[in-house]
Amino acid sequence: MGVRLCTEVCYNTPMFSWASRRRFTYLASIGAVLLVVIGIPTLIALQTEPTCFDDEQNQDERGVDCGGACSLMCKNETQPLNLLWSRAFKVAEGNYNVLAYMENPNVGMGAEVGYRFEIYDNNNVLIDDRVGSMIISESGPVALFEAGVRTNIRTPGRVFFSLLNEPVWYRAEDLPQVTVEGERAGQSGDGMPRVDATVYNPEVHELHGVEVTAVVYDQTGNALGVSRTVVSSIASRERKAIFFTWSAPFTAPVGRIELIPSVPPQSR
Repeated sequence: MGVRLCTEVCYNTPMFSWASRRRFTYLASIGAVLLVVIGIPTLIALQTEPTCFDDEQNQDERGVDCGGACSLMCKNETQPLNLLWSRAFKVAEGNYNVLAYMENPNVGMGAEVGYRFEIYDNNNVLIDDRVGSMIISESGPVALFEAGVRTNIRTPGRVFFSLLNEPVWYRAEDLPQVTVEGERAGQSGDGMPRVDATVYNPEVHELHGVEVTAVVYDQTGNALGVSRTVVSSIASRERKAIFFTWSAPFTAPVGRIELIPSVPPQSR
């Protein structure tokens, strides 16, 4: 009886151990797969530094990937651009410049905007349609200028200005700036109106493609004429003379001159 019992026990014990080892191996394999599929990515995600491009609101961001440490500004931190006026200015017979005068109330912010000018005659018939884009790099006045609008024998009666996209604002505190000083009105050699001024580059590097738009007002604040010049390059701490001319006399005495600079993004 004792021998028979020992035989059964000795016979069954290996069978039980083999089955247990098989189940253990199966469960361990599943656990290893789950560790690779779930555990490792989770560990990597937990160790990844937060950024301004991870589609999450983290760090000190005011929204998802905006505000705080991010250069992109959140919509609730910005204000819309204010369009004050848009007009056509005669350069010569059948040739006009158009300008939209806006105010950027967002201090320390910049944006790229696409825009459209639609110029209509006195019968509300479209004369020309101009599309462009501009980098707004500082707060205050913004001059969107288009030159050489050909009207043939028609006279512009209305200029309609619109933005093609909602501006995406970013922190612009480090964008390069210039100052314009010493503006004065006079006459060119042929007796036509002329404005002279000086552009100063306070940055530590050379700037290229600096645009300056001139708006000349009469004594009541009505704009008499507009023009634009481009400074191809200006060295660090350099001052450069600029001037603007018109081919016909103004219709009233000059009361004030406003010069509005714009510096495009610079490649280093």
